[in-house]
Amino acid sequence: MKKFILALSIFVLGLTSVAQAQEFGVYRITIKNLTKGQFITPPLIAIHDSAYKLFTLGDPASPGLQVLAKDGATALLQAELGAVPSVYNIVAGTAATAPAGGESEVFFAGATTVDLSIVAMLASTNDAFMGGRGLSLNLQVGQQNETFLKVYDAGAEDNIEACIYIPGTPCTGNDSDTETNEGFVHPHPGLAFNGDLTPLQHAFASTVAKVTILRVE
Repeated sequence: MKKFILALSIFVLGLTSVAQAQEFGVYRITIKNLTKGQFITPPLIAIHDSAYKLFTLGDPASPGLQVLAKDGATALLQAELGAVPSVYNIVAGTAATAPAGGESEVFFAGATTVDLSIVAMLASTNDAFMGGRGLSLNLQVGQQNETFLKVYDAGAEDNIEACIYIPGTPCTGNDSDTETNEGFVHPHPGLAFNGDLTPLQHAFASTVAKVTILRVE
């Protein structure tokens, strides 16, 4: 862990030499899963200016966000973000976050004047994702802030809750059913239990995760 933070610190020093007016830091983001039985897939984190919106309620999700929300895959969304001038850094997590209080961590570097957005799929759903937008990195070393993240529907796939379309337990499906999707991002209504999922295990509230951002360097 110390070697990893040192490498990030060296990266920050290199950035600082390029742009002395900016203050850069090394951060640790911790995701705590507040659901009973939903795994949260490895997250994708974007560091960007304050004007950028990774998603907007009422608008269609980008193709990359749709894929993330349906399958948990981040490659297409990473490519989309890499083409946006106002996105300065993209970090993909490598670990899923287990339910019932499980935690995972991601380290990254960024300027204190920019914002962070984060998205990840709720694995036992058709196209639900946790999302946080515009989280501030304006922290002093050792300072942290906490944010509770809500769950959204990407509008990419109808919520029929059939295992052939759901990658998470108890399912292993990766088919897509996009013929009757809603077509826009909206707050997730919760599971209807009209398919292969069970209330005691897979139900979730509107708030599904707590995110803590700590500046470590």
